[in-house]
Amino acid sequence: VLIETTRSDISGVVTPTEIQNLPVLNRTFAALTIVMPEARPVGNFDPTKTRIGNFAISGGDGRQLDVNVDGGDNKDNVVGSLIQNFAYESIQEFQVLQHRWTAESGRSVGGVVNVISKSGTNQLAGSGFGSFRSEQTRKLDFFELQRQAANSSFEKPEFRRQEFGGSLGGPIARNSLVFFGAIERFRGRSNNALTQTAFSQLSAIPGADVVSAIPTPYDDTLFTVKVDWNRGQNRSMFARLAYQDQSSPNDQIPVPATADVNNGNTNNTTNYSFVAGDTWTLSSSKLNQ
Repeated sequence: VLIETTRSDISGVVTPTEIQNLPVLNRTFAALTIVMPEARPVGNFDPTKTRIGNFAISGGDGRQLDVNVDGGDNKDNVVGSLIQNFAYESIQEFQVLQHRWTAESGRSVGGVVNVISKSGTNQLAGSGFGSFRSEQTRKLDFFELQRQAANSSFEKPEFRRQEFGGSLGGPIARNSLVFFGAIERFRGRSNNALTQTAFSQLSAIPGADVVSAIPTPYDDTLFTVKVDWNRGQNRSMFARLAYQDQSSPNDQIPVPATADVNNGNTNNTTNYSFVAGDTWTLSSSKLNQ
């Protein structure tokens, strides 16, 4: 309809077609949220979540969001933003509430995001993907250009980004029990080059073993499995388990880097999310009775 007369909230939906076809960096639904009006990417407030991704709505800073996945809470109540990522192949669609949402949504002054994961069907179907990037396929950044201008022998730092995974869904018992599962793997190997000034200053320290580029590797594994049970008589149940394991050795190195390879710390984070639901649907005749 052109004019919504039954609701006052301002919202939008990111559809399955958009999720499948729009390009995103690191395949996170947080990155895709910015296609909605008033949404923009922002940084994280927890140093252990620098790779999770975050966004803000209506001029906020990203700490005021309420994010729900299949009705389960995915909001960090301490620092705000998301707790964990979900396999991108497992996302069916999500709704972004920007203003004047109803009483069923709360714990937010900056927007609400409701994510729905995929379910299996009576037809066995799957998907697969893979992508690869290296230093040959990227340009020098601002600081690397400075280093190259000061030193003609400067070489572009090593860079590798590999993403691969897939999904599979189908029937366990036709018209009654179906399953869906998705797994994704991200592997990044990059080096942050020191600026010429930082390299010269550190090299002047007696006994300093200064490196020209600081490695910041990253690994991330995402897994989601969901089972739906149609029990008949207007009743259905589902259970969904999601898992994320990420490791960032030598993380939190500033860019431009101003320290040697021993300056970073290591972040290892493992998250689990389990949600189950039981739904009853009453027909209009029963409601009238």
